[in-house]
Amino acid sequence: MKTLYDILLFGILFILLLIVSTAFGIIAPPILIIMSPFGWIKAKKDTKEFDEYLVTLGNKNFFCYNNRVKGFECINNEIIPNLHEDVEPIFLIGKSIENTSYDTGYLSNIFRHFKNYNRFPHLVKIRNGEIFDTSLNSEFFSYLDTGKNKKRIDRKIEQFFEFKEIGK
Repeated sequence: MKTLYDILLFGILFILLLIVSTAFGIIAPPILIIMSPFGWIKAKKDTKEFDEYLVTLGNKNFFCYNNRVKGFECINNEIIPNLHEDVEPIFLIGKSIENTSYDTGYLSNIFRHFKNYNRFPHLVKIRNGEIFDTSLNSEFFSYLDTGKNKKRIDRKIEQFFEFKEIGK
């Protein structure tokens, strides 16, 4: 059986909760209204800086892969050594990018702009400030599972980056 003390305590807590939620409901909207243009301006500025960075990259080609155990050795021993000299490998450990040549914040933003993401490995090319991407996941793991058709991987890389021949 509840005591009078328990009932009063519950009542007081309930009233305090109503007061705080009402105060928040009164105070929060004006603060949000005042702050929202600043968020919009920052987003516009960030987008402009990112677009400018993409233009500075020129015509870059990236082969992106991660530390997934299955396939990691094959990528390092068979794929990367045979990449065209104009394709730069980008290695990811989780969400961390292991590359010191480029701004990792902008590289992360490039990854967020993938339109054709279907797991790694992934190909990315920058052309005139635009990002183009495609996944090699299907071809790569098909090759890894069967040991056949490595040429499918080479052909897709060649076609995507518009090289005449694969290799150095």
